[in-house]
Amino acid sequence: MNKKLTKLAAWSRIASRLALKPGKLNASLADFQFLSDRETIQYLKDTGKGIVRYGDGELNFTAGYPAIHQTQDRTLRTKLTRILKEYDGTQNYLLALPLDLLLIGNFAERNSTPENWRAPKYAALPFLKKNVIYGSPFCFRLNDVIDSDREEYTKFVHTLFARREIIFVGSREEDASGTISPVQFISIPERDAFSVYDETIERIQHAAQNLTNPLVLIAGGVTATVLAAKLNDRGIPTYDIGSLFT
Repeated sequence: MNKKLTKLAAWSRIASRLALKPGKLNASLADFQFLSDRETIQYLKDTGKGIVRYGDGELNFTAGYPAIHQTQDRTLRTKLTRILKEYDGTQNYLLALPLDLLLIGNFAERNSTPENWRAPKYAALPFLKKNVIYGSPFCFRLNDVIDSDREEYTKFVHTLFARREIIFVGSREEDASGTISPVQFISIPERDAFSVYDETIERIQHAAQNLTNPLVLIAGGVTATVLAAKLNDRGIPTYDIGSLFT
């Protein structure tokens, strides 16, 4: 499908979902329980939950656009959409959405531009629920974090990893070097990682069952989102971390 047809199909999908929830077009940040970057980290510490993060790539993917390192895939799109649809705060994970960008436009603070978020905004709106807590998907990205003391903030994030047996899942083991010390590295492809989704779940489960206090960290684009949701659902604490501390 060429770019024009892809765009047309994506916006048609977005429009059909919004048509079912037209009131969401008037949504404001005050309508939702949105945690700041620091509050997100504190929430993870206090609850022991994992985190599943949606940025522009994941939200665009639910509309039908391909991601940088992932070919558009209907099964993956369905999984990403179902997470948004079913999330109600009772899951073993915190769902993180960029609500400050989508609803109040903190573009300068997040080192982004408005044009990158037009489709993601309207892709997200139909799924947002009042009285549900959402975290910040930027909590692990120091270049985008909004905090008065980033050095202290970095140390604060590191407290999440203390005394945890970390399984790092990603395309390059060196992505974790200098930041964390994993007890095991599980490799996934840099491109189209969803092609090994089932195999990766099995490998992580096998690794985790031999550990006392495991924590899975996944850097794997849009596939990391669905992996993290599934693993947390199965009781394996997992953070979708993206590009940690970059």
